Amino acid sequence: MAEKTSKNTLIVAECSFEYSSSPVDIIARGQARAEVSEEEIIIFEKLKQPYIFKLTDISKIIPSNYKIIIRLSPNGEIRLSELGYNFEDFLRILIKSRNMLISKYLLMNEEVIRKDIKAHCEFSYPDSSETINDECEVIVYKTGLAIHPEYNELLRIPYCEISDISEIDYGISVTSEDNIKVRLNQFGYELDSFKKCLFDAIEELNLFAQEFVRSLDPYADSISLRKIAGMFLDGKAAMKQDIDKYSGKVWEGLEKLIDKSDLKEEYKYLKTLAVTDKIAIGLKQGLMGELTDDYLWFLIPAC
Repeated sequence: MAEKTSKNTLIVAECSFEYSSSPVDIIARGQARAEVSEEEIIIFEKLKQPYIFKLTDISKIIPSNYKIIIRLSPNGEIRLSELGYNFEDFLRILIKSRNMLISKYLLMNEEVIRKDIKAHCEFSYPDSSETINDECEVIVYKTGLAIHPEYNELLRIPYCEISDISEIDYGISVTSEDNIKVRLNQFGYELDSFKKCLFDAIEELNLFAQEFVRSLDPYADSISLRKIAGMFLDGKAAMKQDIDKYSGKVWEGLEKLIDKSDLKEEYKYLKTLAVTDKIAIGLKQGLMGELTDDYLWFLIPAC
């Protein structure tokens, strides 16, 4: 691995590069030095101004025949080749840096329950025939599970979007509401600790939702309580017509909370424009503990 050039540089490699805005419009090509930091990839040509690309501007990273194809948003492409022995390390660090940055923006400093959990992941998307099979780092957050494959894009599954979760040999299997299927195993001695952290986090989210519903209707039976709480899990908004199937008091309680908030006047006005049964209200738990409050929000479809 080449020597690092600054404290923010994670890896450096000599390579050939090609930067294009389209398949026929080549902006630059030649020999260069490529550097990856926590937020950027920089291409240095000798005696020329460098090309600096934000990792957040990368739409896809594709390894192919010891080349790295970097697709940019909204358009453009970088091709890196002749990386030699640095190829695998450069690819892995580039992907990890981008994944960590995306995770940072997606989760907005959400509380981390456990990180640095090494495992093997296998997952597939319903609209793709490809199966991701990779070593990974698993991070358990307060409201979601993040999987960072070594050579593939970050996958995050919010607990409220898990439709099925079960224990398998030496790991767990998770299916999301949009039919993403995930198998995690090969945790080694971390398995029991990981499962406890994950199941405790999911349980805490469920309890918060149930306690909230119970505060609105103290006499709701356990089945109704679970059904309504599931609608509110982790900030989801529930429609009046769905809530009223199980309780006539919960919606009344929600509107009383809005009456005590700064949203009171806006809600009253927008309500006059909507079909009442289609209005949806949600409660989101603050992600930074005592630093942030829980907050109400609503969706009102206009007629």
